[in-house]
Amino acid sequence: MAEEISDEIFKSEVMRFIEIANQKFDGLTTDVRSNTFKLDHLESKLDHLESGLARVEVKVDRVEIDLKAVALDVKVVSGQFQDVALMAMKDHTRIDNLEKHMENPEPGIH
Repeated sequence: MAEEISDEIFKSEVMRFIEIANQKFDGLTTDVRSNTFKLDHLESKLDHLESGLARVEVKVDRVEIDLKAVALDVKVVSGQFQDVALMAMKDHTRIDNLEKHMENPEPGIH
């Protein structure tokens, strides 16, 4: 047969169980508070990183606009350079023709 447990022993065991449960609950509560603090800290860092990313995106957009403007300027300068190069080649050809003409003047011209 099962032994009977006296009321005092039963009460002391129940109180011991309640005390252990309270200690574990307090430990869990402390862990939850600690983890909540860590989570809040990480959320703050994430918000800061998102803000930084938004600033970087704005800067990238500005750089993109600047690069498009520079590309347009390069096209204009390239076109102007080609025009100048074509004019220089034409002038060089004209100078060559004049030099040849001066070396061999046409007969009858004095």
